[in-house]
Amino acid sequence: MKRVALFGGAFDPPHIGHIVGIRQILDTKQFNEVWVVPSGLRRDKQPAASPEARLAMIQLLVENAFDAKEPVRVQSYLVENPETYPLTVQEIEFLRARHPDIAFTVAIGPDQARVLDSWHNPEKLCELCEFLVLVRDGRPANLSLPCKATILNPEEEIWINISSTELRRRIKQGQSIEGLTALPVAKFIHNKKLYQ
Repeated sequence: MKRVALFGGAFDPPHIGHIVGIRQILDTKQFNEVWVVPSGLRRDKQPAASPEARLAMIQLLVENAFDAKEPVRVQSYLVENPETYPLTVQEIEFLRARHPDIAFTVAIGPDQARVLDSWHNPEKLCELCEFLVLVRDGRPANLSLPCKATILNPEEEIWINISSTELRRRIKQGQSIEGLTALPVAKFIHNKKLYQ
């Protein structure tokens, strides 16, 4: 079966930490493709930028960070259908029904992995997919997960400690974000007057 890693998030805004996360997934050489999936409207938090703006920004980031030969694809199904697949388990059920020839792995950070058992219907989710725990801050994850998962070793991975929250704070305070995201993303944010 074809193997696809799902790298989802609000990407509010996307930044070089997201590029590093995608690179970690690619470096495992376990997947035929990486699907980058910006969230639509979310129940757990309200993104500052619209789903359409976040989709445009992550497309700019991926286009400017990876050569077209890299198997990285931005997917828009959550932005286009925000009410249909609001929960990860529903998203995976939808994807498996649409792509029965693909085995999906959900890439998450250690912070999400620690609370995986509190996600909606984690038992069902564990039946539907596997997980890949990325390196975020260089510390060992020390996790015990309820699902089949691969936990990347911080000593063997590149990583960077940066957040969308920090970029939004810098923008609000009038500080530059150039070098912290792709230049076209920084220009998009400036031109659309986002996060001010």
